[in-house]
Amino acid sequence: MEVKTGEYLITQNSQATHLYCLVEGKLQIERYEINGEHVVFSFEQAFCVIGDLELFSAKSMIFCVFSSNLSPLFFIFSASAMWVRQREFLPFPI
Repeated sequence: MEVKTGEYLITQNSQATHLYCLVEGKLQIERYEINGEHVVFSFEQAFCVIGDLELFSAKSMIFCVFSSNLSPLFFIFSASAMWVRQREFLPFPI
């Protein structure tokens, strides 16, 4: 899949459904605060992983992920990672 320049891959407070890996391009990780302030957290480049903490912990996304330029990605659908959420498979609590 690919995200075009100016498009959002993930929006703030949405539920994580995929684990993404950026193949090339650049993604901007940002957040909108309650007071309306726009905060840019980081710029991610090739081989970064997006959505891992939120997907495996079943928490909503606290950041937006915005494409600064054409960004090809590959992803793993959450059903492939569901077993990780089940506590009996993990040697530690989540």
